[in-house]
Amino acid sequence: MGKRAIGLAAVTGALLLWAAPAMAAPALEVKATGGLEGKAKEGAGFPLILEIHNSGDPFSGDLILDFPGGYETGTAEAVPVEVGSGETAVIRTEIDQADSYSLQEQEFRFFEGGWERGNELPYKGDHYPKLNFYFEDAQFLVALTKSSDRLSALKDVGIGSPSEKVFLLPLGDPGFTPPGEKTGWDSADIILLDESVLAGFTSGEQKALAGWVEEGGVLVIGATDDLSVEKELFSDRLPLDVSGRRDIPGDAFSGLVPEAVWPDSVPGFAAKAAPGARSLAGSDGQDLAAWLSFGSGKIVQTAFSLGDRPLSGTAGYPVLMDRLLANVPVSASGGNWMYASPDAGFFDIGKSVTERFETFEIPFPVVLGIMVLYIVLIGPVLYLILKKRDRREHAWWIIPVTSVAVSAALFAYGAKDRLFSPQLRQAALLIDEGTGSPSGKYVGSVLTNKGGDVVVHVPDGLSLTASGTPDPFFGTSGDSLRHAVSKQSADGTRLVLRDLPFWSVGTVYGDVRLEQKGSVGADLVTENGVLTGTITNGLGFRLKDVSVWSGAEFIPVGDLEAGESMEVKMKLPGGQLLPAISAGSAQSGGMAGTAKGYGESSDPRATGMAEAASLYLDGARPAIIGRTDSSVIPLEMSGKPKRTSVSIIVRPFEPDVRLSGNFTVPEAMLSTTLYPEEDPGLYYEEGPEREMYMEPGSYIFESRVPEAFRSAAGTWKAVSVEGGRGIGDIEILNVRTNSFEPVAGGKPGSGEAENFVSDDGTITLKFRKLPDADMAELPKIKVEGVAAR
Repeated sequence: MGKRAIGLAAVTGALLLWAAPAMAAPALEVKATGGLEGKAKEGAGFPLILEIHNSGDPFSGDLILDFPGGYETGTAEAVPVEVGSGETAVIRTEIDQADSYSLQEQEFRFFEGGWERGNELPYKGDHYPKLNFYFEDAQFLVALTKSSDRLSALKDVGIGSPSEKVFLLPLGDPGFTPPGEKTGWDSADIILLDESVLAGFTSGEQKALAGWVEEGGVLVIGATDDLSVEKELFSDRLPLDVSGRRDIPGDAFSGLVPEAVWPDSVPGFAAKAAPGARSLAGSDGQDLAAWLSFGSGKIVQTAFSLGDRPLSGTAGYPVLMDRLLANVPVSASGGNWMYASPDAGFFDIGKSVTERFETFEIPFPVVLGIMVLYIVLIGPVLYLILKKRDRREHAWWIIPVTSVAVSAALFAYGAKDRLFSPQLRQAALLIDEGTGSPSGKYVGSVLTNKGGDVVVHVPDGLSLTASGTPDPFFGTSGDSLRHAVSKQSADGTRLVLRDLPFWSVGTVYGDVRLEQKGSVGADLVTENGVLTGTITNGLGFRLKDVSVWSGAEFIPVGDLEAGESMEVKMKLPGGQLLPAISAGSAQSGGMAGTAKGYGESSDPRATGMAEAASLYLDGARPAIIGRTDSSVIPLEMSGKPKRTSVSIIVRPFEPDVRLSGNFTVPEAMLSTTLYPEEDPGLYYEEGPEREMYMEPGSYIFESRVPEAFRSAAGTWKAVSVEGGRGIGDIEILNVRTNSFEPVAGGKPGSGEAENFVSDDGTITLKFRKLPDADMAELPKIKVEGVAAR
């Protein structure tokens, strides 16, 4: 009995020891919420909040966020997590990209001790956030206000013709925290910023909002007594110069919405459009609203509060804001209609030009010399040696071995760059708006010289993700963890491209901002078809092939060393300086476009980045363009790679236009806006070459003369209209009588040309889309004037 008791005790003890680790494991339960009020767009980023409760032993390791991105993209993100026993940890982060089609059953995974160890831990609760996804063409209007009643009247305001309008008031949720990264605002199209809200954001949250604007968002700022936070955040690039409080007469709003009844006066501010800004409406020498480009986005500022009464309680107020925003160009008119978005276009172009590594080759004279030497050695020399030694039977193995050795030597010589070190091929596009901090995007491709993991690192302030493993039908492979893992730390982001085979290509890309690195100066004047002035390289590196980008042409200037200035005097093609537009067209197979005269034919990266730049420009300004071979993007890679880099810097600028005598405003300089007259539900979409797909109905088409021409004009001489295909019943607004008049034979029915050009330079047409054709062509407007001097 004693031996049996001892044996039973031993077995029981062993079982308890074996079970102890299992009982001591962490026990995690996850609650996940995401989006803006639980909503997000297909393919867009969104904020994510995870509440992780641990009812077991302490957990220390990595949380893996594995959200498949768009087509050919995808990176799993590792987030360090520590949760004590009985504690709850809250993780706030942003997801770069996700959609309802690729959302997996398990987007969260926990690895004890770190993901590299592979010790995955099961958990309970949510395996992915519950989100309501909307189509990409829905329009999200986000109102940032402390009181939902102040901006609720604007819930139906929008730009263009979205499939659906979504109005959000996220600050009404006490648990809402503004995103700390710009991708958290990715679903938003327009953000209304009520007074004093931004002051309550942290520095990181403010920068995230500014980054969202820079990426293409539209931010509407209402008037208030203190705009110091906004001025500092946007580097004093606000559209209005506000000089003090004043009452705005109600008649000032009647020009935009004559059918509404307005108060006698509205509290507001005296304001004028800032240099480079474009007025949206004005009265009595003051501007009611204006917009200004900030990166690829727009900042709209009003001279009145967005939420103060009596204006916000007026029935015509939503219509007023609708018509003001209708004049804000939200897409780059010089962009390429082939791509779903500018970012998609950049990724496609960037990947195509960086993954094209040089083929290894041996100079022909070297090959010829080796062949002649080989023939001489393997023929008469070998024969004489073997004959002298009476060993001619050894030729059967000496000749093939020598052939193999020579072939191997030739291969090693030609492929030495690929055999002994990996290669990193970079390209970048930087848009310089004159703030001293150029920003843009970069892409880098690595060609491995051995199999295994490749580690890439960028410093804090740059984003980093990897091209995924594509599925031609469903986008990415859906398991980013096996492909690439990124992890943020105090010094930046580290990304591991996992298990790349020998001589294979991996691609990474991201956003970049060169803080306080300087700007390109453009002090230029156009007069009588000649461009004169000074171009200054205020950046810290040499710029090569500096050119003036006018229309689709590149006018060479030369190379500029860092800090160097150059006087220019050049005749403009066609006698006009035009907005920079698409530098080429897409080639077959998704290759980069061909820029007319820019870049080197031997290296497509400069050409490709110039084409990508046209996707982000506003189509309203000419630009200075230059390139550098310096590695201005701090992208580091393991393995001591052989690195080459090409970065394009594009500096849009407003020229000083000096006119004399009669002049014609170039059609390309007119900024245009199209919107339905009565039915906001009418669908319309821009196509190539000024064509539009429009549902039948009545539309308003506005063309605006640039400020440079308005300020130089003494009088307007003539306005003529050429009707487009698929439209009819064209009428033009007489701004003096505030009524539309028919256009016959391309001319307005009555009055002087000045009757049809408003104070802010707008010519307004009304036409009907005919039902007999899907595609229509917009009218062409010709504006002629006489210079004031």
